[in-house]
Amino acid sequence: MLLEFSIENFRCYKEKTTFDFKKITAIFGNNASGKTNMLNALSYTLKTIKEFSKIDDYPPLYKPNDKTKPVTISLKFSDKEKNEFLYELSVKEKLVLREKYEVLKFKDLENHIIFTRDNQNIKFKKLFKDNEEKDIKNIINILMLPNNTFASFIFSTKIGLYETLAPFYELTRKIFISIVHDMSDFKENDLLEHIKENNGNKREILELAKLADSTITDITISEGNKIICHHGNEKRNFFKESSGTRKTIYMTPMLIHAKKESSIFLIDEIDTHFHPLILSLWLEKLSEVSEQVIFVGHNPLVIDFLMSWKVFNSLENIIYLYRNEENIIKNMSGKEFYTEDEDINLRFSELIYHNWNNYYKNKLDYI
Repeated sequence: MLLEFSIENFRCYKEKTTFDFKKITAIFGNNASGKTNMLNALSYTLKTIKEFSKIDDYPPLYKPNDKTKPVTISLKFSDKEKNEFLYELSVKEKLVLREKYEVLKFKDLENHIIFTRDNQNIKFKKLFKDNEEKDIKNIINILMLPNNTFASFIFSTKIGLYETLAPFYELTRKIFISIVHDMSDFKENDLLEHIKENNGNKREILELAKLADSTITDITISEGNKIICHHGNEKRNFFKESSGTRKTIYMTPMLIHAKKESSIFLIDEIDTHFHPLILSLWLEKLSEVSEQVIFVGHNPLVIDFLMSWKVFNSLENIIYLYRNEENIIKNMSGKEFYTEDEDINLRFSELIYHNWNNYYKNKLDYI
């Protein structure tokens, strides 16, 4: 489970900004407040590690706010036994400057550094057997490049994946990130297979589709291998459905996947094309079967629904992103957002509106 994620000097993030995550976390804010950039930073970091990619394979990740300083990212997470770990990465001009992996709490270990990297100087502890270490160092000298992370080297070779590193490997394997309208982890092929099998998965897809459009009576596959939605006697190509219906159906494989194995989902602009009521029902289902759900959105009405239905345990499940007077991105939890006694009786959407209205009345003459 993701516990914390920090970004510094990345795109719009000039100063270090830390996100504290819960089992289900909602990240809300105005346009250009850094919501999607936060997901991009995490997504590209995981890709460079999982795929043994060079840093310059993902140049958007390392576009700094200040070119004279490195981009710095840190990721704190836990495993299913509640052990805690920390990974840090610092990059400048497509080169890895520093890297560290630390066990914060694991069995009898506390604050124990597993490996560190300073440019090409790599030091590690308890990664390899004694008779392997000399050979491994030779392999590192041959394979490691200044624009590859050491973590990606370990994961690609599967060398040294002992108890302390296995949780990091598992984390990268079970995180699925959907940014804006990119559903690359779950697309049409997933739907086709589930519908063809005509089992419980198809029934679940149909039930969720009916949330978006109650007139849908069946979903089948045509001879041309296309998804067909049935509305009584009328048959309609999937791509003729409304954008909200399509998105609802597209996202159902997430639920199916989460029921089969532990999964962490980070979803951007989740409220696009969704009615808040339908989205709240869908999020409630997804959070019940997933290890963790983190979503980004604009519509505060979704928060009102989730809080009313007790999908959120507390206001700390909400992170609000904003820019201060110096145009620096800051965040606060929902608990901090409700500062005055009279705010307690306001819904989240009402509080957002009042803050937004007061702020822009001072900024824009025509409001």
